[in-house]
Amino acid sequence: MDSTPETISAKAASAFRLCGDWSQGIARIRCPDCAQKRTLLLGEYLSGDLLLNLPHRQFVWTIPKVLRCFPRYDRCLFSDIGRIIFDTLSSYFSLAADRPIQGAMASSRQTFGSFAVWNPHWHTIVLEGGFDRCDQFFFIPIGANKALTEIWRHRV
Repeated sequence: MDSTPETISAKAASAFRLCGDWSQGIARIRCPDCAQKRTLLLGEYLSGDLLLNLPHRQFVWTIPKVLRCFPRYDRCLFSDIGRIIFDTLSSYFSLAADRPIQGAMASSRQTFGSFAVWNPHWHTIVLEGGFDRCDQFFFIPIGANKALTEIWRHRV
């Protein structure tokens, strides 16, 4: 077995070239304790420090399949779509309250769905309602109804 620096470099270059080629096989290394710990720490931060003591709801937002290729090659679109989600909710709440109100949202994007298929989507925790200019809170219970869906379709 030849272990000269040239041979070691050639092997490393060959392995690097094959890295990311799924036809060569893949390995998934994950520590369940670390993943669970991160999830718990994020949950504690959200409930203890970030979210107001007001009603919230969780949503998952996605875009049509025909548009999913664009954020794959232009990662700036993820933040643009996040802003569209927030603007959609703000418009919906303002329409429901019959006045401009300011809501709140925590969002996380995810790029893959089941079976490692490219599927960009956004998980959000949304304040159910918002505050007007006088800091009065308006509770607006929301669900995935037709009005919200139509605003989302129009914006996307």
